[in-house]
Amino acid sequence: MRSLLALLFLLLIVLAVVGYFRGWFFVSTADDLRRDEVNVNVKVDTEKVKEDVDAARKSARELGNDANKALKETTGADTVKGTVSDVRPDQFSVKQDDGMVVTILRNGATKSATDNAAAELKVGDRVRVDCIDQNGQRAARAINIERSTPQ
Repeated sequence: MRSLLALLFLLLIVLAVVGYFRGWFFVSTADDLRRDEVNVNVKVDTEKVKEDVDAARKSARELGNDANKALKETTGADTVKGTVSDVRPDQFSVKQDDGMVVTILRNGATKSATDNAAAELKVGDRVRVDCIDQNGQRAARAINIERSTPQ
């Protein structure tokens, strides 16, 4: 418990130091000599905080996109998400959310979240397929079916 409190206190100190130097808040004092008091005022710049949070999100998104691009370039790997529009014994087609239809090969090396998900694939299933390049065509390395549960 003591370690948790120490960690929270350390995080609070780090947040205060970073916030101060990023201009998220300002601290000012005013002396009242007649009453022998010191007034401390804290002003929070919520717009600056919001700008920095948005910039951090954008940077994280770009970093993730760059990592995915680098992975695809080095391994030939790629992920396809969408709705199954056609199923055949050796291949299937997925209509992505942007309307583009992608044909994907499948073979004995294709893995799935459930043992027979590749065999159970049906038109209309929402899927996420991890693909690799196989002689210039996409081949399924792993299939994850996102079936909704009946209500």
